[in-house]
Amino acid sequence: MAQNKRGNREELIKERQGLIKELPGWKDILRGSVLTYFLPCGKKGCRCKSDKDSLHGPYYYISVSEKGKTRMYLLGRKRKEAVYAVARYNDMIKKLYRICGINLRLLLARKEEDERKEKD
Repeated sequence: MAQNKRGNREELIKERQGLIKELPGWKDILRGSVLTYFLPCGKKGCRCKSDKDSLHGPYYYISVSEKGKTRMYLLGRKRKEAVYAVARYNDMIKKLYRICGINLRLLLARKEEDERKEKD
């Protein structure tokens, strides 16, 4: 049984190391959501006012929460860069949660091991 727990611990450590290696660099992430809008313009006689299928766009924005307020920024040509950076951020968060789960399991396993040693 002790060998099984040790093997399990080694597998967890190996999984954690693999996840850490897969984390993106800090400069490659962006927290937020990329949104697409089709909007009417300001011209009086433009077709976009009467025909909703003639709205202008697409316009790409990034929505970011800053200090409790949601802010929207027009992306322009940096849309693809922002989409990939947001995807890397979301992937990183999933991996961080997995790493935290592994760390908790390892901590609790060490605690149980220490308690068993104290009883002996």
